[in-house]
Amino acid sequence: MRIKIKIVALLFICVITLNFCSQKKLFEKVQFTGRLIHYNNQLPAQFEIHLKADNVYISKSSADGSVELASTTSAADGTFTLKSKASKRNRYYLQIITPDKGTIFVLQNAKAVSNVVTNVGDIVVPY
Repeated sequence: MRIKIKIVALLFICVITLNFCSQKKLFEKVQFTGRLIHYNNQLPAQFEIHLKADNVYISKSSADGSVELASTTSAADGTFTLKSKASKRNRYYLQIITPDKGTIFVLQNAKAVSNVVTNVGDIVVPY
């Protein structure tokens, strides 16, 4: 019986320790949805999109020092959905990669509520 208690206590300590050492929250998730539109013709756009968050191991907040949480390519109708575990700092960046303009950060320090879908709406992208 004592061995079982020790094993359970050790597992509990391991889970707590891993949670504090992680970039992401243990049981919370975030989801961003939206649609990409071309600036010139107002038609749906297909580009690569990355969801990034502040790195919890550095003190400065910036998009350049961020950590990637999820990535996808928008559908033919321009819609996208990015899902990930929640970041501990709860500051997110949405990065779009276009073939002509390169990298564009469209959301800076965006906040999201855990376990709730955050709709960022239509994002107009120059190309």
